[in-house]
Amino acid sequence: MYPQNVWRETDELAFHEKALYLEACSRSQKEESQSQLDVDVRNKLDLPSARHFLDDFALIAAGPGGASNVTAACLELSQSNEDVITIRVAKNEDFNLQARQRLSQITAIMNQVRERDLSIAMAQDLCFELVAEGCRSRISKQIEGQNGLWNLVHQFCTPSQQLGLIVDSQTTVPPAEPGKTGTSRDINLDENDDAERLAKSHWTEIRELIDKLHVTTDLEAIKQLARLAYDVRHSISFRNLVRTQCQLQKQSSQILERMGKVAKFFRSAVSLVQVAGCATLKHTQIKVETVPSISRRVNVLQDYSIENMRRRMPALSTRPRLQIVEIQRLLRRWHKYIVHAEMLLLTFYEEHPEIVLATNYIGISKRSCYLCANFIRFHNFFAVEGQHQQLYCLWTLPAEVTFESQARGAIFMKALTDLDLLLARRMDEVTRPQHKPLAFLKESVANFSRATIIARAHSLENLGVVVESDEDLSLSTSRTPLGNGGEHPDVQLETRERDISKLHQERVKEHCNTELSSLVEEISSPLHLKAVEDLQAHIGMSPRIENSTSKDLDEEFQYSEKRSHQHIDLEDHDIRENTIVEKGQNKLPQPSDPTGKQRRKQMLDVRRLEARFSFPTMLLHNIRKELHGRGERPTLLIV
Repeated sequence: MYPQNVWRETDELAFHEKALYLEACSRSQKEESQSQLDVDVRNKLDLPSARHFLDDFALIAAGPGGASNVTAACLELSQSNEDVITIRVAKNEDFNLQARQRLSQITAIMNQVRERDLSIAMAQDLCFELVAEGCRSRISKQIEGQNGLWNLVHQFCTPSQQLGLIVDSQTTVPPAEPGKTGTSRDINLDENDDAERLAKSHWTEIRELIDKLHVTTDLEAIKQLARLAYDVRHSISFRNLVRTQCQLQKQSSQILERMGKVAKFFRSAVSLVQVAGCATLKHTQIKVETVPSISRRVNVLQDYSIENMRRRMPALSTRPRLQIVEIQRLLRRWHKYIVHAEMLLLTFYEEHPEIVLATNYIGISKRSCYLCANFIRFHNFFAVEGQHQQLYCLWTLPAEVTFESQARGAIFMKALTDLDLLLARRMDEVTRPQHKPLAFLKESVANFSRATIIARAHSLENLGVVVESDEDLSLSTSRTPLGNGGEHPDVQLETRERDISKLHQERVKEHCNTELSSLVEEISSPLHLKAVEDLQAHIGMSPRIENSTSKDLDEEFQYSEKRSHQHIDLEDHDIRENTIVEKGQNKLPQPSDPTGKQRRKQMLDVRRLEARFSFPTMLLHNIRKELHGRGERPTLLIV
């Protein structure tokens, strides 16, 4: 073993000077670091969801949250006992006795599941009881405050007593006219109606719980809210309901985001218990160990002053007075520098090479800071989810680390040198005259977007029918699917919702194919051509009529599905005289002497049609209606 001073090849004073300067000038660096997938995530367990498991355990271990409670977790194998796996957790500041006991109770529940002494459902309830108790203040933060759920709901949402009227007026599809069977209006599944009624019920109950938690922090109410948020995390009907209830799209997104943050706590309890019950996990016992936190006095800054920085660093160009005050405040904390949780684990394993890691992934309660994420990237062994792009200058490493070999020490110190060079490059960019402060990343919670309510989904909209796909349930910040084909037990849709989704897709596609097949015939009358041209002129489309065969039906359905995603927001577009309807040069037809009001009404009518129907469905419907009125049978396929 080789104890070494990790700052031996790096100027510690210059490093901390640059970090101080950058935080005072621009805490948000907004530089995309490489993700954990650029380092091979090695997994020695037959456990596809090990990364999610570690993130969720770190999320729970963080307890009340805040900078002092940021937590990281790793998974270890035992060399002496093959039946034991260890969760090693570290926190910016030490775990207190109550937090340690809570983690031990959670792992005891997991062990009872492993031994088949507890059912999955009962274990989830017991585990979430501990999670809600330890994380109560973090859940309450999502309700209170200017951007909390209570303020968002009461300021921007429709009163609950008007719920039925608003939803029904925006989601009900008019019934089909007598004698017009086979049109797209026939698609009205009972399951979709049930989902809408269930979404209304959930929304009403959620609002009542939010009102209750605004005046009290009742633990039972917190648990009910988290469960409800978890239950609706995949519901397209619930998401659409919130959007119709909210006056502004921005606020509806904020409500859904807050709901997702509440849901993650129950999701974490479910995740831990399901992993404990995983049949592929061969180990029968799970235990938790902690790493002591490290607080350092950075003595090189003890006698450092703002005058020293003025002599050694570039001039502060933007808001110099405020930045000087901030630097002076930070300099007074020279004796309170801490080693962040990720760095605690990294240095711990450098000093204990005998420990066998089950995976080189570090689970984190929130994304790593700018310095941690980039040091891990340069170190090139461990993997984390990513960074939240903010630089905290009160960051340091242990003054001395004992390495297994000199080669390991050289790798560690090379990573620190590379990080110092990165700060120098950032200094050069920040001091340029054209530099502008960068925006902050809004979401710093690790693994938040995985399978939560605001998860992205592919939808097929056809006359109000919304279909959810389980192919992509995560935002751009979420992790790439596992290479071994495994998936987190919570990522998939609920069985009933998945069945309904497939049923919707099959029926919609079957309907479209039937509708198109009924029109695949030869042109039998010039009257039909005239009717089609009249209809196309009415909606401002250039006519293009072609014969088609059945081999084009799949392509036609794909075209219909693609067009169904092109939504038109009537409120966000100015209606001008020369507004173009399509991406081509097809303008709205104008009457001989139209007034501005008439033109605007024509525009709105056409846009409402386009927003409600995909183009092929709309045109087929109008053709059938026109020809039915003339007593003719449709024999054309419009593409």
